Amino acid sequence: MNIELRRTVPMMILSGSILHFVQAQSKVPLVSSSVQVVVSPEGDDSGAGTMEDPFATLERARTHVRELKRDTSSSQPITVLVRGGNYPIQSTFILSEQDSGTPKAPIRWLAAPSEEVRLSGGRVLPSSAFQPVNDESVAIRFDPEVRGKIVVADLKNLGVGELPRYPDRFRGAPMVPELFFNDQRMTPARWPNEGWASVAKIIDSGIAIGRNETGDRPGVFEYSGDRPTRWKAADGVWLLGYWCFDWFEETIRVDSIDPVKHQITLAKPAQYGIKAGNPSPRRYRAVHVLEELDQPGEYYLDTAAGRLYFLPPGELKGARMTLSEQKGAVISLKNAAHVIFRGFTVEESLGDGIEVVDGNDVMIQQCEVRNVRQLGIRINGGTDHRVDRCQIHDTGTGGLLIKGGDRTSLTPGRHLATNNHIWRFSQHQLTYASGISLEGVGNRAAHNLLHDAPHMAVAIRGNDHVFEYNIVRDVCTASDDAGACYKGRNPSSRGNVIRYNLWSDIGSPMGHGTAAIYFDDGDGGETVFGNIFVRCGYYGKGNFGTIFCHGGA
Repeated sequence: MNIELRRTVPMMILSGSILHFVQAQSKVPLVSSSVQVVVSPEGDDSGAGTMEDPFATLERARTHVRELKRDTSSSQPITVLVRGGNYPIQSTFILSEQDSGTPKAPIRWLAAPSEEVRLSGGRVLPSSAFQPVNDESVAIRFDPEVRGKIVVADLKNLGVGELPRYPDRFRGAPMVPELFFNDQRMTPARWPNEGWASVAKIIDSGIAIGRNETGDRPGVFEYSGDRPTRWKAADGVWLLGYWCFDWFEETIRVDSIDPVKHQITLAKPAQYGIKAGNPSPRRYRAVHVLEELDQPGEYYLDTAAGRLYFLPPGELKGARMTLSEQKGAVISLKNAAHVIFRGFTVEESLGDGIEVVDGNDVMIQQCEVRNVRQLGIRINGGTDHRVDRCQIHDTGTGGLLIKGGDRTSLTPGRHLATNNHIWRFSQHQLTYASGISLEGVGNRAAHNLLHDAPHMAVAIRGNDHVFEYNIVRDVCTASDDAGACYKGRNPSSRGNVIRYNLWSDIGSPMGHGTAAIYFDDGDGGETVFGNIFVRCGYYGKGNFGTIFCHGGA
């Protein structure tokens, strides 16, 4: 994008954010006094919960707040001040209806100003746990160039329980732990290390589950080169592929490899079979392959033996290494009302980062949600919830889901997503894992920045949503027949407004076509107004435009 356009247009679009934020903050009544509860990693749960004698855990603070609510006037808000440090969350920390405040006296959970408070669903792995690989039957499977650099940790000795195995066929992110090194997600050993391999020839398409074909005949294809002959299919090799369409990927275990015919047989059928559904070649990559542990930052989980093999990208001593274990959301607010949750770093869960289920008037503000395997933040049900000024990035299956309102009566949910920065939000599910999803009725996303994703950034489902004053850039970078904002296949879902947004650098030239805004398969009744489009989409086969309406009215 032109440098001046990058500087000036975003400022034009975001210039309303400051005024919007000031107006929003006025909704929280000012109070003259507040009851304060303090938590610190150096605290003690038998303490008094004061600045001088803090509690040690969020759970103890929650119990104390419930006691205070019984003994304190409802006109006084209660603030839980959490001091800087790392707080391991071994099971989801839940705030429920009994943890609610009132409109005039909300319950505030606040990270201490200028202190980093980390709520982690991961297990810290000490550097001393990693040792050279002395098992020659394993070491000989590595490339000679890296054989002496790979280390192994016995996870059973560290207290890690049984490790789940990848399913034979899956999409997205199953509950298999993943490794982080100095807050960066590491990569399961894969081939190729960059990009994709192409299917040389389709031998048997197999049945197409998504086309309602019956049977259990998996696909067979021919590969190029000799690399797959090194892999031991019996140990478990999985292939992540766009097997038919460039808008749908899935991972399937390899059943067998024929090195003479250069053929791979999958263990399960693909959703749409192995077919040339889009113009570009069918592509795949191998994941979780011991022999492909050859790049710094790659690892391999031996789920049967409970061992973690790792080629570190840096010095082990002094590094922070974690293995995500917590299966649910790190933080969950269920049926809670008038709660503010502000300033926390939420990370390293196998589930979502933060979820809000039902309830009313919950504010998630100025949080950083990162390195979770599923969604960053999920709002599901309730009314008048808000996610504001959060950073959501490096998530597995999406950034922020906002769902609320009743479609039968068209009653709005009135949820808001404002001033958020959301990026790299589809690290495991490469398609239909949106940065922002608006579902239900009458919710709004405004003044957000979304970027860097292989597929779509915005999904809209339902009625009367508003998407405005947002910046969306550098998405749909590795997919085809796609749109940065996608909506379709339900003519009753209408009345949505997309206005005053900046869209730039959308799409990839893969042959079929891409768009900035895509209304698909009979969708209609929407309003697109006052947007700015810069280098958006590809003409493809001749059907696509920057705004593409496919069959609707």
